[in-house]
Amino acid sequence: MPAPPRPLARPPSHSLADPHDPCPQPYLLLAKSARGAGAANLVSQAVAAPGVYVFGELLDQPSIRDLANHEQHAQQHRLLELFAFGTWADYEANRDNYPALTPDQETKLRHLTVLTLASSQRSIPYALLLSRLSLPDVATLEDLLIAAFYAGVLRGKLDAREQRLEVLSAQGRDVRRDEPAAVAEESMELDPTTATATTGA
Repeated sequence: MPAPPRPLARPPSHSLADPHDPCPQPYLLLAKSARGAGAANLVSQAVAAPGVYVFGELLDQPSIRDLANHEQHAQQHRLLELFAFGTWADYEANRDNYPALTPDQETKLRHLTVLTLASSQRSIPYALLLSRLSLPDVATLEDLLIAAFYAGVLRGKLDAREQRLEVLSAQGRDVRRDEPAAVAEESMELDPTTATATTGA
């Protein structure tokens, strides 16, 4: 007899911020006047902010672009590029190029990595996710995915029996100017209540 579905533990309410608010107007407005250390601090706040998963507009702001020209702030500019276009593997391979991530930033980058995988795969094995996200076990992985469900950036099913994530829809990511345009959001006409964990039939 299959095990009962794993209950979904709702994460803290701060993770329920609207992820579809494009790069948050407050950050864009602040970036217009921020310079140097102020702009660098703004980047740190944006990449950790709940519900913020799109960074292209912020990256285009002159004050943010200027960070790349100053040695003391260049890491923050690379950090924003990482969150806009990169994955956890990019961070792991080049940790010295970035400031140390806070726990919230680590979670956000792992979510973004899942979105990258979900853009090309509808069924993602847990083994692949564990490897790409450098997570120690399935329970930790499922908690991360459930948090992404509640953040509104991912819809899918956790198939514990088959050890895989079944993707129903995923928010799109920023695209570099020299890359082909990508679909802003992978969407399907499916029951919005199906973002649940299941052990399969």
